[in-house]
Amino acid sequence: MFSIFQSNPRTTVSKIVSQIFCRIVTNNRLTVPIGWGEHHDAWPKLNEALRNDMPDYALIISWGILEKEVLSSKESRLLKKIGSGRNESICDIVSKRMNYSPSKKRMLIESMKLRNNIAHGGTSGTDWKNVDAILTAAYDSHISLA
Repeated sequence: MFSIFQSNPRTTVSKIVSQIFCRIVTNNRLTVPIGWGEHHDAWPKLNEALRNDMPDYALIISWGILEKEVLSSKESRLLKKIGSGRNESICDIVSKRMNYSPSKKRMLIESMKLRNNIAHGGTSGTDWKNVDAILTAAYDSHISLA
């Protein structure tokens, strides 16, 4: 269904139409498409989080999608071991590959820190913009490998 808006994802018009469609489908919460890649188990969970307005849950699911995308890339060999700065290395790899601006990288790192806090039982001030930042990084990674 979504493919009609992505005939050439590199054109400005198709990106704008795609973004509008994503905002409609996700109740104006996300700017990035969902349902792509090999994340068949994750998308129903993300849809549940969207339906129930649970950004914390969506942040955890989104991080898993991003991590899987980076693990399937040729840069996966640059990932640090779990407990040795792995999540920061994911942010660094994606930011460098996609040539993110300092503010976009900062948002990704902030979102990663919120995800880590939630994953370890803490509370957070998660917003859908944090989920969108992580999913955008995952989608950018996915598209760049295609």
